[in-house]
Amino acid sequence: MGNEQIVIQTTGLSKEYKGVNALQGLNLQMDQHSIFGFLGPNGAGKSTAIKLLLGLIRSTGGRATIFGIAPFGSGAVLDVCGLQFLPHS
Repeated sequence: MGNEQIVIQTTGLSKEYKGVNALQGLNLQMDQHSIFGFLGPNGAGKSTAIKLLLGLIRSTGGRATIFGIAPFGSGAVLDVCGLQFLPHS
C-alpha cells in the first residue's frame, strides 16, 4: 500500500459566502483504493467541499485536485472523470 496514487487532495481549501465561512482550511488526502466517510453536523461544510471538488463553485482560498486535475481549468473534473452531482432537494 505504500505506493498508492493520490486520488483527491486539498490544501487549505476554503469557501466564504458574504463574509460567512462555509468551509475553512480543509486539508485531506485520499489514496487510491481507500474508503472515506464525509461526516459532520449540519453546516459543517460537507456539501460545500463536494461542490468545490467537482468544480460546481469556486473556492475563496486553498487548492484541490482530483486525479491531479484542478476543479477549474483545462479539462474540468466532471468532464474528465465522468463524475456527476445530484443534489438533494
